[in-house]
Amino acid sequence: MPHGGTKHIHVHSHALHHSSGDIEFVGAVSDITGRKEAEQRLKQQEMEVRQMLDFSLQLVAVFGPNRERLYVNRIALDYMGISLDEWRQRSLGAEVHPDDSERLQMRNALW
Repeated sequence: MPHGGTKHIHVHSHALHHSSGDIEFVGAVSDITGRKEAEQRLKQQEMEVRQMLDFSLQLVAVFGPNRERLYVNRIALDYMGISLDEWRQRSLGAEVHPDDSERLQMRNALW
């Protein structure tokens, strides 16, 4: 843009072939700058939250709705002595103390 900014656009078009041999392009252009800026702000905020969680002294893990492993903070990985990939490969309840495993099994039966 003339003022030095960036404009994000989305273009959708297709060619029409006329019997005369002419080709006409028909389409629409949408300004998606606001959406792109919002996505960038969201990514920045997510990065900031992850940094805060990584420096937290609490053990933090995030699981998805189907109990898939989404995130664990650095202090928890250091505590367990494993990498993020190793944590994602572990079975549910692998970090549970043996004395608590029966209680975990009862709770899982209720889910």
